[in-house]
Amino acid sequence: MIVDNALQLVPDRAQDRHMLLRILARAVSHWASPLGRPQGQVTPFKVLLLCDRDEEAVQLRQDITQALHNGHVVSQRLTRRVHGLSRSQMASR
Repeated sequence: MIVDNALQLVPDRAQDRHMLLRILARAVSHWASPLGRPQGQVTPFKVLLLCDRDEEAVQLRQDITQALHNGHVVSQRLTRRVHGLSRSQMASR
C-alpha cells in the first residue's frame, strides 16, 4: 500500500494520525500472520508512506515509532513494514 503526501494524513491532529498508523500496523500484522490461512501461508503486506523532502521523512519515521510505541504494537517486523520515505530516498533504493 502506497500513501503519497503522507504528512497530510490528518495533518492537524497527531493523535488521530497515530491512531491511523497503529491501524495500518495492525493490518500489516494481520496479513503477515499464518493463523487461519491455508497451509499457513502468509500474505506479504507493506505500507509505504511517501513525502516530498528528507526532513519530512525523518518526521514521519518519528511519528511511526511514537505511534507504534504508544499503542504497544511494537515489533521490529512491523517497523520494517511500515515505512516513511522521501521520494529521493525511494529512488535510491
